[in-house]
Amino acid sequence: MKTEQSEALVRIPIVIIGWIIMDLWAALIVFVGVLHFFYALFTGKRHKGMSVFANYFVTYMFNFVRYAAFTTNKRPFPWNDFGKPAEKVDMKKKG
Repeated sequence: MKTEQSEALVRIPIVIIGWIIMDLWAALIVFVGVLHFFYALFTGKRHKGMSVFANYFVTYMFNFVRYAAFTTNKRPFPWNDFGKPAEKVDMKKKG
């Protein structure tokens, strides 16, 4: 049986590795965000693939922070299935 103390100790390496994964992915998301900005600027519409990719990052970040803050014991990806995004990408035009 796991105690809260042993679970807290296990979280240390998981959170360190998770932060590294999240930092690498965040750099990629910034690059995709800049590309997406110019794509939308020149075409007048958003690219669904880039939006979905960014949405997966937001979902990972949410799940990771929940685990790091002790609000859940479900370990984030890659220790568990990535899961579905928290919300669908909204591609509707405003207006």
